[in-house]
Amino acid sequence: MLTVREAARLHSYPDWFRFHATKWHGFREVGNSVPPLLARAVAGSVVAALGRAPSKPAQALRLGDERLLRFDMSAATRYFDLPAVPIAQRLRASPSPKARHAERHARAEG
Repeated sequence: MLTVREAARLHSYPDWFRFHATKWHGFREVGNSVPPLLARAVAGSVVAALGRAPSKPAQALRLGDERLLRFDMSAATRYFDLPAVPIAQRLRASPSPKARHAERHARAEG
């Protein structure tokens, strides 16, 4: 089984790139992202199409607070002063597959 760091290397992330501290969230971040080398190639094409020349920043950016990477949803909503339930519960238009199975099973026995 791969580690998050190995998955990140396969996706062309540099070793200094930080992911969430938990394995599940780290894999989700890698899996849902655009690999850096692909992003660079696409951005290079966009810059060339716009007729612009990229420039290097004058100074390096400082890394942020590493504690932010360890926030769960509750801590993040408190820190950023967001509602406790930012996304409304999904309403199902039809019964779930599990409920349909139970209903068929009940009819078969009845």
